[in-house]
Amino acid sequence: MLRNIGLALATVGGTVLTAPIALPLVVSSIGGYLAVAGGVLSAVSQLTSLNDDFNAVQ
Repeated sequence: MLRNIGLALATVGGTVLTAPIALPLVVSSIGGYLAVAGGVLSAVSQLTSLNDDFNAVQ
């Protein structure tokens, strides 16, 4: 669930950053923050799910 939210945030942020029109600096900054936050959220979500799988094997 968190991974999907992270991927959505990263997608929205990337879309805002690569918009073909000139956007205000505030909007571009928010897009960058969304992309970074989405990437971090997805990575953390993957790490915790990998640990759960590893603990289940032991």
